[in-house]
Amino acid sequence: MNISSKEVALIVCFAALYVIVSFVPLFKLVGGEGIIAATSVISLVIGLILGPLLGGLAILIGGIIVPFVNYQVALGFFSSVPHIAAAVCVGALKNEKQPICILIYLFSFIFFAFFPYIGPVWIWPWMLWFHIISLLIMASPLQTKAIKNISSPNPTSLTTGVIITFLTSTLFSQVVGSIVFEFLNIGNTSLSYWLGEWQSLTLIYPVERLIIVAVATVVAVPVLKALRIQGFKV
Repeated sequence: MNISSKEVALIVCFAALYVIVSFVPLFKLVGGEGIIAATSVISLVIGLILGPLLGGLAILIGGIIVPFVNYQVALGFFSSVPHIAAAVCVGALKNEKQPICILIYLFSFIFFAFFPYIGPVWIWPWMLWFHIISLLIMASPLQTKAIKNISSPNPTSLTTGVIITFLTSTLFSQVVGSIVFEFLNIGNTSLSYWLGEWQSLTLIYPVERLIIVAVATVVAVPVLKALRIQGFKV
């Protein structure tokens, strides 16, 4: 893997941006301590601009730093894991790696849903409804068209493509974050605790993800247009 000095500079700059944005709160973490920060937004933007490799590396580096400077982030030292997943997914979809993204999302979804004893399938399967919709979208021609629209000069097509791609990617990252949450709480087998967790999230996480997509789209579309006007290939 050869990374140029320009790419290194981009990784460092976006890693620093990720650290700074971690201090901007979006939501209180449901069922645990900490916040869901605006890093959930910027990870999508970083993945779209830098692609899966550079975007993932930028968030990985930033994610290593964040827990040492910001103690409120959700999932502690593992807080960047779902954000890396989001950036890699966005970048991979943009690079037309849709089949790979579908398989990884499906595998992660099954692992999360059927997690031994505490997975939603065993306790409250209704929690999974929005992920099923997201998977169907990612596997459909709608996602394929969205990927093509990201490169479109038409503002409406570009915005639509970004929204759909951000939606499926942020929901994939939510699955990854939920798996991390399950592992961190694997010793808690209280049925009432997990029933409360999955029931409370049933309607909350779709709203959270839609807000994340809306904010990320408002940021990403003007940035993409500006970069393309300046001749950058993004």
